[in-house]
Amino acid sequence: MKTINVRQAKESDIKFLAASILKNTRAGKKIGIFDILFRKLKDKDILKKLEILITIRKNFYCYYSNFLIAVCDGKNIGTVCNYEPRKFNNDLIQEIMKELNVEKQFSRYISIISFCDFTIDKKVWMLDYLTQNDNNLEIAKLLLKKSLLTASLKGYRIIHTIASSNNIDAILMYQKLGFKTILDKKCKAFEGDIELQKAIMMELRI
Repeated sequence: MKTINVRQAKESDIKFLAASILKNTRAGKKIGIFDILFRKLKDKDILKKLEILITIRKNFYCYYSNFLIAVCDGKNIGTVCNYEPRKFNNDLIQEIMKELNVEKQFSRYISIISFCDFTIDKKVWMLDYLTQNDNNLEIAKLLLKKSLLTASLKGYRIIHTIASSNNIDAILMYQKLGFKTILDKKCKAFEGDIELQKAIMMELRI
């Protein structure tokens, strides 16, 4: 079996990260969170917006340095975003929306990234955008192991993640990694967007 290494993402990884984020949020469907936010844009233009988003502010949750990347034979094969919710707020998000020229959609975006008005506990370690090139659970396990080590060193004992109810592959993967569903909600922010009406919060205690 080939060796898989996990490292922190670098700025040179932003194209891979942008593509992974878009893939993850679509969860195999035609539209995802960023299709809703950047309405009427083609994929290449959404990817450009995502590249800006993950390089725009160091204290934003999806800044590239918050991502871990799994690498095999010099090729990026998986990624996950891990971050501390206490480090960002709505004022920061509004500033970023202005710079992305989507300030008018600020309230909608807040609803979207709040994932159906889930209350994000400031005392938890969050995981997001877990994506891999295939269904090899080993990749996810290695990414999670590295993330949990960092979380533990920072004093976190509770890990949360949130996924669209449509993303069955991601949900099953998290379940295999030991996560349990603690909340299942309909998303008011997604009314009319049939594919994104429900999401679940999952938890792992370490």
